[in-house]
Amino acid sequence: MVILDPQHGAALAMLGLTEYQNGKYDLALKHLLAAKTARQPLPAGSEMDTVARFHLVALLNRAGRHDLATVLLQEFAREKPETPLLVQATGINLLRLGWLPGQVPAEDREAVELAGRAVLLAWKGRHEEARENVQWLLERFPNRPNVHYTAGYVHLLAADDGAMAAEMEKELAVTPGHVQARLQLANYWMKQGETARGLPYARQAVQLAPEDFIAHQILGRLLLDLGELRESIQALEQAVKLAPECLQCHTVLANAYARAGRAADAEKQLKIREEIARQSEALRGGAGVSK
Repeated sequence: MVILDPQHGAALAMLGLTEYQNGKYDLALKHLLAAKTARQPLPAGSEMDTVARFHLVALLNRAGRHDLATVLLQEFAREKPETPLLVQATGINLLRLGWLPGQVPAEDREAVELAGRAVLLAWKGRHEEARENVQWLLERFPNRPNVHYTAGYVHLLAADDGAMAAEMEKELAVTPGHVQARLQLANYWMKQGETARGLPYARQAVQLAPEDFIAHQILGRLLLDLGELRESIQALEQAVKLAPECLQCHTVLANAYARAGRAADAEKQLKIREEIARQSEALRGGAGVSK
């Protein structure tokens, strides 16, 4: 069916699911991603749509694409009831592990389940319960990588930016090469109006993860705030190159061009952004899928 109709979402999803069951995980990820953006999508909310989305999240975690998995998992978790496999998938995601749900080793299971339950509660707006669960996680595993990052993420969802920043600093003590903790701290200081304090974190993040478009974007925004237009534009152009579908990247780059007196370049970026937004909206309208 996929050969006959490469844009048939149900056929792509079924192919991906059978590949998953046969351990062909890379092919399964390819076909489940294709199913999500096919011109003939799965009916939103259908049983196959639910199953396909969950397996897609599991495979993104396995592939190390945790940030994309977080976005998909968050919307999935808000729609669906808590299950042991959903708890595991969420814990795997925030602890940035590569296990599949149901295959977590016994020695990792407690940390994964505590992290997963805390984050699921936070996503549902039950912040006090989430904090209680994350405190248990911290007490049991204070020196495990990504535990303080998970705690910081829970505080971020509760709009407690100060507690979030404190946990991200603790994560860097445990995991000195942690990119996402640095980006959270860079963004925190930018929001506090202390851009210069955030700049070193962003520079370090770019050095550690030169292919991470978010790192380049945050670095560009910080430099723009500091009036360093030339370097800001370089960073933002790299962000757009790495993620041409990123709406915010085009918006901030247009702003940087405008401030540098490059009106034609700024207008071009805004037109590109408008076209991407239009295509994304058409896709969401047809597929019933949120960004």
